[in-house]
Amino acid sequence: MAEIRPDLALLASLNAQASTESNLRALTRRSVLRGAGALLAAGGASAFLAACGGGNPAGNVGGTSGAAATAGGAAAVSDTLTVAAASSGTIFDPDVRGNTSQYQMLYDTLFDTSTPPDATEAQQYLADFEPMPSLATKWESNDDNSVWTITLNTEATSPFGNKLTSADVLWSFERHLALKWYAGIFLNRVGVTDISQIEAPSDDTVVMNLAGPVGRSYFLLLMGCYIVPILDSVEGKKHVTGDDPWGSEFIKTNACGFGPYTLASSAPDGSMNVFEANPNYYAEVPIKTITWRQTTETSTQLQLLLRGEVQLIDGLSPIQVDQVDASDMAKVTRVATTGNVILGFNHDQEHYGDVELHQGIAYALPFDDIINSVYRGQATQMKSVLVDFLLGATDEYWVYERDLDKARTLLAPYADAGLVLQYQGGDTLVQTLAVLMQSSLAEAGLNIQLEALDPSTYQTKITEATMSMWIDSKTAPLVPASLYALQLLYPTAPTQVLLHYSNSVVDEAVGALASASDQDEQIELIRTAQEQLMKDLPIVPIAQTGQLVPTAINIENVRGHGANAVWPKGLEYS
Repeated sequence: MAEIRPDLALLASLNAQASTESNLRALTRRSVLRGAGALLAAGGASAFLAACGGGNPAGNVGGTSGAAATAGGAAAVSDTLTVAAASSGTIFDPDVRGNTSQYQMLYDTLFDTSTPPDATEAQQYLADFEPMPSLATKWESNDDNSVWTITLNTEATSPFGNKLTSADVLWSFERHLALKWYAGIFLNRVGVTDISQIEAPSDDTVVMNLAGPVGRSYFLLLMGCYIVPILDSVEGKKHVTGDDPWGSEFIKTNACGFGPYTLASSAPDGSMNVFEANPNYYAEVPIKTITWRQTTETSTQLQLLLRGEVQLIDGLSPIQVDQVDASDMAKVTRVATTGNVILGFNHDQEHYGDVELHQGIAYALPFDDIINSVYRGQATQMKSVLVDFLLGATDEYWVYERDLDKARTLLAPYADAGLVLQYQGGDTLVQTLAVLMQSSLAEAGLNIQLEALDPSTYQTKITEATMSMWIDSKTAPLVPASLYALQLLYPTAPTQVLLHYSNSVVDEAVGALASASDQDEQIELIRTAQEQLMKDLPIVPIAQTGQLVPTAINIENVRGHGANAVWPKGLEYS
């Protein structure tokens, strides 16, 4: 084994110390950059999470890379596929908190809203968006998109043998609204708050009467998101009781949908689940059996993939990705998603909501070094609150090229404020980023403490919105819609309360955008919101990570699904 250089050993030691101590003395930026690669090689980063799913750091450039794209050595073509991923799966009810993204294999939505992996193609697709058919075969709206008539796929049949009808849509929507989880929130966002707004004039037709005008793409993307599935009401109602009016006890362990797979077996702890093709599915299911193995260590995932024992994994560090790229057994597909890393600020806490602090930090950070040294070029700098392939996204309002003189002036009032930078411990990549940010801010005269939080504490503080200043690689929009991305954090009444930020210009722009049906008007409102947000910097955008999907070399049809999630559904062998 090669001897570790003293400066790298020092960096590794200090990073380990950061997971238990809140005050880590600043290193010079040069020593951080020298050590970043060694840390990532030794530790392996945890899987990046985006909203509800897991993902990986990547630049938003699509396509397959590395020797694996052309070399031989592929696993034999089969009708089975094995996934090794960090997440376990014990709850398969989409309306129950604590569910797993594995449930998306068991359900379909009205529309297929998956996007091409390439960022340019995804941008073009979203600019004039129309989804592909799924449980709906036809859809049309009035001029302002406030009334939608949806024709259902009469060939869709659940694993229980029940044909899809409008009654299933009504029961599913009523259930979503009643249980008030993500699907209910999404229905509210498009203007449905009561089941009386949904009509069923025939078995194969549903009419949705929204509260008012809405953007066409926004409606289709939200109603096609995997978080809003359609359930088999005939089977579901068999398990309704007085104490369980929505059959949740049965559905959370058995599922009840119209998707391409059915749950064949599930370990009590979720460590291994087996999914078999729905024998009644309306389309071809190329891979008949999918086995999902919980594998928390990324190094183990990597070895399983390179040995051909699994065909899909979820989370690798940049150096591990390079190993896959060099393999003739596996490949990495780079997928444009909403995955990103930001620096968040709690505007309810003293100092942390100050615009001068935000701007000073932005001028002080070495974004090129972050992208090239921490992410090894597998991410791109994010210069807006929106990832760059979303409608209306622009970097026109980004003015924060590194300028230590400006940074020192802006940060001088906070030199002795005792500011803290929080992050989730155990993720080597994020930990390395935190150390680099600390040393860079020290160059600008701002000394900050690092506070590594265990995953449980981190999630609790995120949920309770009590963080101070933190690195956030998890709060990415579930759908690639600019309105949804803006609604997520930035209005006074956001989808997710984290920042406690409020600005009337942003509120007015996002409010008007919610009811704008003309695309030119939408783009102008999106730009207005971005301009104000880039002045206030309620978050400092750091990196656009997208998603890296490591698979066996002969796995095809990898697509984007908004936020990062392990997604074996729809894959096939070449």
